[in-house]
Amino acid sequence: MSLANTQVSDTVSNYSPVYSKYIVGSVKLGLSSDTSLGLVTGNAYRNTLRVTNDLGGQLVFRNTITSYNVQDLFKYGKHTFRVGVEYRDNQMPTAPLGGGEVSYKVVAPSFMWSWAIADNFTTSVAVRSDSLSLKRTGTFPAGFPLADNALWDRKISAFSYNAGAVWRVDEKDTLKLMAAKGIQAPTLIELGGIQLTVPLPVGALAVMGNPGMRPSIVKNTELSYDHNFKAVKVGVRLFSQTTTNVMGQASFASLFQAPTQTTYPAISWDNAANSKADGFELSASGKYASGVRWSGDYTATHIKDTALPGNGLLDRLAAFGMTTPKGRGNASLGWTGGKWSVDGFVHYTTAFAGYAFNTGALTPIKAYTTLAGNISYAITPKMSVAVSGQNLGNSHQVQTTGLRVPQTVFLTLNSNW
Repeated sequence: MSLANTQVSDTVSNYSPVYSKYIVGSVKLGLSSDTSLGLVTGNAYRNTLRVTNDLGGQLVFRNTITSYNVQDLFKYGKHTFRVGVEYRDNQMPTAPLGGGEVSYKVVAPSFMWSWAIADNFTTSVAVRSDSLSLKRTGTFPAGFPLADNALWDRKISAFSYNAGAVWRVDEKDTLKLMAAKGIQAPTLIELGGIQLTVPLPVGALAVMGNPGMRPSIVKNTELSYDHNFKAVKVGVRLFSQTTTNVMGQASFASLFQAPTQTTYPAISWDNAANSKADGFELSASGKYASGVRWSGDYTATHIKDTALPGNGLLDRLAAFGMTTPKGRGNASLGWTGGKWSVDGFVHYTTAFAGYAFNTGALTPIKAYTTLAGNISYAITPKMSVAVSGQNLGNSHQVQTTGLRVPQTVFLTLNSNW
């Protein structure tokens, strides 16, 4: 059982700054038993959320999730199996204009099989089938289009999987191949939990959910190779990801419903684009008897976004190719000797763009390098003192379209008993 009260400066989907307060409650019960049929585990939990946003007035959103799941994990020779099923109930009253409730129920059976074919070769596959039933009850605000609860009576079914193989060629070389398909279901906000009117010079604009939103389908493949020299480890990873039906944000530039004599014009969330990301990662690390250690990695990513008909990548905040750095790198050098330990870290990011606060306009961000370091001394085997710093090369640095990142230094005293 837990309860958390968090108050933060947050941003909403149009990148406007907003003060938010989150009250989260959770209750969970879990049982497990090692039986002749395998390790049987059952869990039940309920999460409650209350979010208060101060955005030109107080907006309150509530959400309740209840979940039950049971699974059986068992082995047969070189094979390991897991069979399970999950049930989830997700509910949200409409806000800030009340009167309705949007909810869905999900039933999801799953299955996993891992096979140790040989001492140096292992495969695994996991599959899951989700069946979501969407529902809306209650009334609609005056002037809102699509004022028919039957439009929310629909089912969303999706199949996902994870598959992988690991081949330890010898003591120095390892190959891994992985493939996966994931499902990102629309949130209750996007499906109709939000109901809001924005005054216009004539009439008003409705901000509402979209009952026809489709889930995003994400497919990943990755091939990696690792080689272990005596004092140095190196790795190469190639990856590719495709995402279809990317869910874009509500945009004032894209009408969801045109106005009629009896209804307001409306904007809403919608499936906005397809996206493809390809890249590679190079990594190396080493350590020596003298106490010196080092590591480095570099990741290159190329993203191509294709807008779906009637949508704009910038309007829907779906321009991932423009807002993702094409290259990122890290390097570290450290030494440990006796009671002393010293580490230095460098991070580099190539130029990219970000959405500006309030306007959402695309704003360039120059390439930047950050420095961090740590020096610690073991006073006793259970007590140490350390001085560490972040962003040491600049007093304030532009890393996003938000506030500049300050230089920070910490003095810490750690004790274990």
